[in-house]
Amino acid sequence: MFFIIWRGWGIIVPGLIFAAFVLEVMLEGVVGRQIFHTYRGLDAAVVGVTAGLAIWFIARAIENRPGRIFIDKASGREIKVGANAGSLFFIPTRYWAFITAGLGLAAGVALISGWNGRF
Repeated sequence: MFFIIWRGWGIIVPGLIFAAFVLEVMLEGVVGRQIFHTYRGLDAAVVGVTAGLAIWFIARAIENRPGRIFIDKASGREIKVGANAGSLFFIPTRYWAFITAGLGLAAGVALISGWNGRF
């Protein structure tokens, strides 16, 4: 059994990775499969970087919304509460941009270089 644990907008991460995969398949159909078969890991790198960019820009747009200001009655201090993009598996959404891009690039480099999984 597999659980997905998210908070706020963190649920968009798997959806954006899937959307990047669909876009890569469409790109492969337009550009031609020959390029992607010659460089076997190019598709993984394209998916990782595309998903990473999408996650970065969406999380940044969510977190740049204006916050709300609350006033503590006891002390009279103002407390600003900003927007939050949430998290997926307890990792903030904005960090998933680097994780997906890094994993995609690492998988792409490993597949292009012919790494067979052994050290």
